[in-house]
Amino acid sequence: MEKQSMKKAWTAAENGVRLNVPRAEATVGESANAYTVEADGLGCEICFEPFGDQIFMCKNGHPACGTCCTIMNRKCSCCSEPIGDIRCRPLEKILAAMTRPSTYVSYGCQKIVSYTERQSHEKLYNHIHDRHAPSTVVVPGGSRRSTVTLEKKIPFRVLLHRDWASVFLLLNGGDVLSGRSLSLVCMSPRPMGKSEAKYKMEVKHWWSDPSAPVLLSSGAAPFVRRLDDFRVRGFLFVPDSYWNLSDSVSVTVHLTDGR
Repeated sequence: MEKQSMKKAWTAAENGVRLNVPRAEATVGESANAYTVEADGLGCEICFEPFGDQIFMCKNGHPACGTCCTIMNRKCSCCSEPIGDIRCRPLEKILAAMTRPSTYVSYGCQKIVSYTERQSHEKLYNHIHDRHAPSTVVVPGGSRRSTVTLEKKIPFRVLLHRDWASVFLLLNGGDVLSGRSLSLVCMSPRPMGKSEAKYKMEVKHWWSDPSAPVLLSSGAAPFVRRLDDFRVRGFLFVPDSYWNLSDSVSVTVHLTDGR
């Protein structure tokens, strides 16, 4: 009988990292197929931070992260041998192969994160979430349509679309009488050439008044890096009567195939 290939799947736990090895043909107990690696064994012994994608070692095999190699003037803290020229490739390969779903999968992030990119991934999300919460809306992967609640007092909502890289701002302007002006801009990624993301925007009356028309707007979302000097080219006017008693309104934004 040909031997079956055995793939190793790593999953992180709060108290360490567990390695689950699938069973071969022979019957083996669960305890014989599981290995546990303490989290401390996956970090730099000098700064105690988790290893990144580059790990160095001296000729005696003592590992260190790149930051600590620089701080120690490229001398190993254990044996004083030079360090910083030899990469610890086996350990780098193991850590790069350790993957798990994003910590923010409940928010719609579908990214599978490796151990070495976990910190940068969470730092990116925390920056966006802490700065704009509760104005951030994460649209689940595969969707190009989102419905968000916009309050009059919130100047914008952040829309993270599909691939966790496409970032749009739903702007809530107060520069019109008896209502608000809503518009959409693209913050990332930079469009290729002169192409811009196309969108449709829809707002319904807050208590579904049959005599009140559905407000519609469509166009291209301009790419902007700063809002200081930005001037809106077109917007959707939402009268005060469309906002509910809590001064909020439901807005549906649909990215079209024009992107």
